[in-house]
Amino acid sequence: MTAPQSQRFSQRQTMRRSDFEAFFYSDDYIRDVAMHHHDFFEIYLFLSGRVRYTVESRHYDLMPGDILLISPQELHQPVFSREEQAPYSRIVVWIDADWIRRLGSLYACDPCCCFDVADPAHTNLLRLSGAERKPVFDLALSIIGREETSDAFSELLAAVQLLELLVRLNRLHERANRRGE
Repeated sequence: MTAPQSQRFSQRQTMRRSDFEAFFYSDDYIRDVAMHHHDFFEIYLFLSGRVRYTVESRHYDLMPGDILLISPQELHQPVFSREEQAPYSRIVVWIDADWIRRLGSLYACDPCCCFDVADPAHTNLLRLSGAERKPVFDLALSIIGREETSDAFSELLAAVQLLELLVRLNRLHERANRRGE
């Protein structure tokens, strides 16, 4: 799937919708982003640029294709390299905590377990192989494309794709924890 039109980056840290929001950003220059937290889950899919991402007291030097899983209330901040000339591109998905927990309560699994900071093996970073990464990124791009369409069926399909994305991320997170990554 090809990337949708890049959206204009906003420093807004609140959700406008009551379920989820998805964004594709590509910036040549971005101002510093302050350390912050919010009350929703965030999936951050890094595409390009040079960024060191801080989540709580952990620092991640990101590589294209890295995924960060950020829980509600976790302090986080991107720190940008000023000498890098490549565009800073990423996909960001915000998920309302109450909405996803209500959906998860309908099934015998927790779609948010990959975000569980209480798990001793928890890591915010998923660094996947190309074969593992492609379907995850394709799903995220498809969600953005569906969000740009306004009919009810597109919204429902985007919600289904978000659930599929969470299932994939949970399985990959579990597999990475078993390997000790």
